[in-house]
Amino acid sequence: MAENGAVLKDERFLLTLEEAARRLPVGRTTLYELAARGELQPVTIGRCRRVPLSSLTSFVDRLTSEVRAEPEEVEQVEPVQASAPPTHPRRTMKHFLGRGRS
Repeated sequence: MAENGAVLKDERFLLTLEEAARRLPVGRTTLYELAARGELQPVTIGRCRRVPLSSLTSFVDRLTSEVRAEPEEVEQVEPVQASAPPTHPRRTMKHFLGRGRS
């Protein structure tokens, strides 16, 4: 497997969640959320949670196939029209104190 164009010397089958986050590269919290949603399938060995390298590659393959399968739709947006200025003059403190024009 290549990372940044270089061949990785460490080709372990199981990675810690932090190592898997660095491989994607996403934050640790994002990786935990992906695991909680079932998008990644970590395994438990004793009290340790590890992410199989195959789970990472499957996840990336699913992401890239979704991008290819869904053509990008361009949403037509109507131009926003400026709102009309208020019909009443700006109220000042004099108005509220009864000394202004009505």
